[in-house]
Amino acid sequence: PSEPLVRNILLSVAENFSRQLSARMHDSMTTNATDGFHNGGIPPFGYLAIQVPSGRTDRKGNPILHVSFQIEPDQAPIVRRIFQEYGEGLSIARIAHRLNADGIASAGKGTWDLGGVRYILYNEAYRGWRVWNKTKKLRKPDGKKTFRVRPRSEWVIMKDAHPAIVDDILWNAAEEAQRRKERHRQNGGGSRTAYSRYLLTGLIKCESCGGNYLAHRSRQGDKVHGYYRCG
Repeated sequence: PSEPLVRNILLSVAENFSRQLSARMHDSMTTNATDGFHNGGIPPFGYLAIQVPSGRTDRKGNPILHVSFQIEPDQAPIVRRIFQEYGEGLSIARIAHRLNADGIASAGKGTWDLGGVRYILYNEAYRGWRVWNKTKKLRKPDGKKTFRVRPRSEWVIMKDAHPAIVDDILWNAAEEAQRRKERHRQNGGGSRTAYSRYLLTGLIKCESCGGNYLAHRSRQGDKVHGYYRCG
């Protein structure tokens, strides 16, 4: 009769120990991130993981080493190129296509796709920032694990934690490009209308279908004529 009771007590003790261990690990990783060090995983494309002194020693007086990033000289220019082209108005799909056309390998040594380019554009590590506690691990009813993005107020962010690949000018240009595209999408336009050289592109609406009018050009002999038509 006492076996179920003992089993429940042992399960409760084990669950409580697991919670305490998880809390201690979380606190330790928070401290590590606050000090500007990496908490594990593959470094982002453009960086190499290196061991650096933490400024503390163990019980034997040996220096404690932690992981930080240093710039990978062959990949860093590719990261800057992605930010540069996006800030100039190229779409994520177009950037991926151009990288593949130039024979540039992705982080996985394969071809570039939308997710790979988007990951770079939204990764604040390229500013030299250490960002941790961004996601929370959850277990779904079927037992599989998934992740949920935490509110930014819960993130651990340390600036100047490692050398930046992208300066503020490039980062801000990319952010402004994203905001501009988002505004045009909300107004019924898209990436093409957001960066057209023609003043009225995306502002004139078709009376019949409500679509945007886009600028076009046609050539007749030596003359080029510009006009707007429904896209």
